[in-house]
Amino acid sequence: MSASATAGASPVSNASVTILAPVTAHEEATLTFGSIDAASSPVALTVEPDGTTRCSVDRACRGGAAPAIFVIGGTAGERIGLTVSNRVTLTSPAGDTIEVSLSLPSPQIDLVASVARVAVGGKITVPAGQAPGAYQGVYHFDVSYQ
Repeated sequence: MSASATAGASPVSNASVTILAPVTAHEEATLTFGSIDAASSPVALTVEPDGTTRCSVDRACRGGAAPAIFVIGGTAGERIGLTVSNRVTLTSPAGDTIEVSLSLPSPQIDLVASVARVAVGGKITVPAGQAPGAYQGVYHFDVSYQ
């Protein structure tokens, strides 16, 4: 038997890990539908994530509508999953309510840099004669690495 036939092999290998920065999100601007006059007929207002708005009744939407803006932080080059509540209930101080549906431009983003901005839009339909008042509500916006 030769020496090479009884000798063992001892390859060397490496191990590695990349620790990702925590994913963070904070609201930079709130979703607002501005002021709506629905005294005589129902009004639907859509605020797209890109900022465009559509109002179903001329001059009933008085301006000030804008999407929410969230600042997302994490490791550059990573994909971030985005989820938002489908609906949120807005409530007036008197207890009256209106439902709002929410929308994202995409269910995920790729962080080119370590920070990105994501907009959340929505649609509100105000019935004719809805009680006047300042309506507010909260919703969930979640981010995670994919």
